[in-house]
Amino acid sequence: MRVSGGSSEELDGTYRVVWQHVTSAQGEITATASTKIAARRGPKALIKRECAREALAAATQACETAVDRLIQAHLRAGDREPQAVADRIQTDLLNKLSAPGLSLLHGRGSEAAALVRERQLHLGDFEGWRTRCRSQLADRFLAARGEYDGDSTARLARRAKDHPVGVVAGVALFVAATLAALHLWWR
Repeated sequence: MRVSGGSSEELDGTYRVVWQHVTSAQGEITATASTKIAARRGPKALIKRECAREALAAATQACETAVDRLIQAHLRAGDREPQAVADRIQTDLLNKLSAPGLSLLHGRGSEAAALVRERQLHLGDFEGWRTRCRSQLADRFLAARGEYDGDSTARLARRAKDHPVGVVAGVALFVAATLAALHLWWR
């Protein structure tokens, strides 16, 4: 449910920018890992496993940042329903992702056989992260909404402080209400 705020086009644009950023980051991370694999000496299966894990960690961190950015965009757009926001992020970001670094776990001959188990573990780690991320979306939105709403309250308090007329009017209203309550009590 949208209460007020930004347009749907702005939110869609943010999703497009975030998706481009995530896919670009994943491409850069994988390219860096490939370069590292080519430059290192030793058992390639072990090097590939290590680089794939590093790529997975870096890419999931980039995705976590993207999720936070999308949550903030939903707050600015006036969205208030945690499950609706969680469903949109899941559909338009998380479901589209593939396991970053998985492409590094290929080889020939005995190396390919050694990497089969690593590929399965890598996929399991990625799916485990995606499941955890999905399950936390609504709570992350609620926490961010609390901070966002708290910031709004703090901004209003600063504005009232900056405008003496508002402060005086607020104090006058409080005094008038207190006196009226005391007057009714003494009767």
